[in-house]
Amino acid sequence: MDILNLVVEEESKNNPNKKNKLPDWVSDNNKSKAAYFEIEKCFEAKVAFIMRNSLESQFKGNKKSWIIKKTEVADALNSDVSTVFHNETFKAGINDYLKDKNSELTKKKNKRLKTNGVANKNKTQLVEEVKDYKKAYEALKQRKNKLLLRMMLEKMPLRDKKVLSLITK
Repeated sequence: MDILNLVVEEESKNNPNKKNKLPDWVSDNNKSKAAYFEIEKCFEAKVAFIMRNSLESQFKGNKKSWIIKKTEVADALNSDVSTVFHNETFKAGINDYLKDKNSELTKKKNKRLKTNGVANKNKTQLVEEVKDYKKAYEALKQRKNKLLLRMMLEKMPLRDKKVLSLITK
């Protein structure tokens, strides 16, 4: 536990923007402090995973890669889930904190996936999109051709129109 405290102190010295104050439910007398720092450590690892991956398929069915599980924290502390997350003295605080961190991770994941790039779409979506673009292009091309033909006929001399049998008089 001393090494963990030293690391936290060193980190707080190097990064003055980070909050030094621990939540009220954290105490040196029980596992709450170790659990708090383990959740923080897991949070940083999950954020790194989210930043490394941008495809929806990398997040599907792989929730443990971007969500902090109670068992993950308890295993890191060599404890049972009930010892860490169901302790009467700090269970409300640690459960709320874990819930907040997981909702933050979910927001980060959704923001990361929100980009509308080609890499985030599967083949069928891309094929449909290309078909739609081709239809729109053909419609635009026909509209432009009709416009050009109408403009050309308006500017064409009368004798040329008679030669082409566009005018019957």
